[in-house]
Amino acid sequence: DIAKSELWYSKAASNGSNDAVYCLAALWIAQNKNFEKARKLAIKMLADEPTDGRFYDILGRVSYKEKNYKSAVKYLKKAVRMCPGDAVIETWYTRAVRQFTRGNGN
Repeated sequence: DIAKSELWYSKAASNGSNDAVYCLAALWIAQNKNFEKARKLAIKMLADEPTDGRFYDILGRVSYKEKNYKSAVKYLKKAVRMCPGDAVIETWYTRAVRQFTRGNGN
């Protein structure tokens, strides 16, 4: 149940779980909602944990969903470098590059 997942991730995030913050932001993006909240969470987490590439992934996904492919490529490229071998991040990066090289978005 998505609503229950969102509630539990929110509770865990408020208790300081970086994993829960990441999962909550990713859940919102998957539902095509709360992009600004997801962005703000990622920026906040990067201020505290600048080497956690997952939050560049979130910024990249938000940019992708907003059709800002140039920004998506920039953030997802960082995420790929910081999280080598993460197939999900690599997939998002490939999608963003494809859209950007086709001249779509910003």
